[in-house]
Amino acid sequence: MEDKPKAVPTAPSALPLEKMDSVAGYSNDGAMLQPPTNEERVREPPRREELHE
Repeated sequence: MEDKPKAVPTAPSALPLEKMDSVAGYSNDGAMLQPPTNEERVREPPRREELHE
């Protein structure tokens, strides 16, 4: 601002740190993903040829 004497300081555009993890509309959601079943956890990922059938 030293090179522009008439410049007005701007407000920060980012949220304060304490609000970074909160998303508007989701604060009271309460929904949690259930953990994967053991079968889902240990299965192998699909093979490329299975994806293009």
